[in-house]
Amino acid sequence: MEKTRIVYTSQATVAFSKRDLLDLLHDARAYNSIDDIKGFLYYRNGLFFQVIEGESKKVQDLFSRIKRDQRHHDIQVIF
Repeated sequence: MEKTRIVYTSQATVAFSKRDLLDLLHDARAYNSIDDIKGFLYYRNGLFFQVIEGESKKVQDLFSRIKRDQRHHDIQVIF
């Protein structure tokens, strides 16, 4: 099973409150645990920085969903 990692930044379309971020993290952790995807999410001043890693196909599927998410735009893949 091939593993992969994607690192990207994006711009939020609306400001996220602490409650919004907690809800986002709660949902992401639940879904990612099913697919054994690990990661890191950082948010500050309307910018996201995220690292996701796991089985290549599952990470690619997740990133496809992330790219369609209307809560952010201007996605820039770093790695």
